[in-house]
Amino acid sequence: MTPPSDPKFLLRNVSAAYASKPVLRDVSLSFADRQISAILGPSGCGKSTLLRCLNRLNDRLPQFRLSGQVLLDGQDIYAPDADVIALRRRVGMVFQKPNPFPKSVFDNVAYGIRLHNLTNSASALADAVEASLTDAALWDEVKDRLDLPAQQLSGGQQQRLCIARALAINPEVILLDEPCASLDPRATARIEELLVALAARYCLILVTHSLAQAARVAAVTALLEEGAVIEVNNTSDFFTNPQHPKTQQYLSGG
Repeated sequence: MTPPSDPKFLLRNVSAAYASKPVLRDVSLSFADRQISAILGPSGCGKSTLLRCLNRLNDRLPQFRLSGQVLLDGQDIYAPDADVIALRRRVGMVFQKPNPFPKSVFDNVAYGIRLHNLTNSASALADAVEASLTDAALWDEVKDRLDLPAQQLSGGQQQRLCIARALAINPEVILLDEPCASLDPRATARIEELLVALAARYCLILVTHSLAQAARVAAVTALLEEGAVIEVNNTSDFFTNPQHPKTQQYLSGG
């Protein structure tokens, strides 16, 4: 597969470790804008660590070390003068388990807008909340319940609320770490439809254990094993004509 000529994210020879335990090994990957890229691999292979490298969440872990380069629009996000707060505004994240704040539906979405001082107008704030909930395919279900505690929504609605919260600060990239792992098939289908729609506007990077999910929604799929990239290809070719024996074994459940 030919890498994108102008990738949104580019990893060059990235290795990472927790203390003396290697987690990523010489990873080089590129992620294009306006598409879904899926990362597959067995548990413990480094998928979530790789994802968290892209918005520097691993910085919070003691004894975490990283070498190589992680470039966002050509700029090294680990450079000494990099602004981590600005980075996390550009790169939103949705976690495996829905994690709405203990606030109302409205205040969950408004939280980041207020935090980053994106507007001082109550009407503009309300418009931004509505737009984000609309983009997350949730507005019609909650527009009359914006004061409802977010924890009273269903699991699938909570996850779409978390996506709306990520969208509210106008990110360029959305990281998704097993976003459907705790959801039933119907809620999963709603999230997948939403991700496909969002891919027209954002760079989406999806970690998933579900081969079927990657096949349904991703344009490009990569396989990690023991922290190393085994194969990356267009999703159709990845599943129908895998090039590496380890990919063939993984796809066959071996």
